[in-house]
Amino acid sequence: MKKYVLVFLITTLYLQGYSQVYSGKNGSVNLLGKAPKETITAKSKALMGKLDAASREFNFRQNLSQFAFSQGDMQKKDAEEMYWQTDKYPYADFQGKIINSIDLSKNGTYDVTAIGSFRMHGVVKELKIPAQVQVKDGTMEVSSTFNIFLSDFDIEIPRLVALKVAEEFQASISLTLTR
Repeated sequence: MKKYVLVFLITTLYLQGYSQVYSGKNGSVNLLGKAPKETITAKSKALMGKLDAASREFNFRQNLSQFAFSQGDMQKKDAEEMYWQTDKYPYADFQGKIINSIDLSKNGTYDVTAIGSFRMHGVVKELKIPAQVQVKDGTMEVSSTFNIFLSDFDIEIPRLVALKVAEEFQASISLTLTR
């Protein structure tokens, strides 16, 4: 029995030493929505994610209740209760793969494209997201900007506020990943 435990521990430590999985938390997400009568901005520092450098698979997750809105708590409450329904759907997440053939073990800056599933408000949509990955001495900085259409995720804007709530939001993300 001791022999098996020893083999397991050695194998686990060996694999951890060669792990190519990078993870991070406290990344930033900035949202920008421009409606005819109002611009909405929201910021969060609660983005979490992982990237496997060998397989180029990655995911990120954002707690939707962790945003601060440009017009304060009332706007935050409206977003959480009326649109995102964070009591039912607390997270937005993306799970996908970088489709470019690149070696993420080498220092450099790489413009990449990721394809995967973005989930928000209980709806999953396939997205193609441009990103930039900067690798430097065992750390990765991932950044991306892409657009989200509320109607794609079954989020309806009441006619009463249609001129103040944008149908399309630009999402800009940045996350530092380490082994």
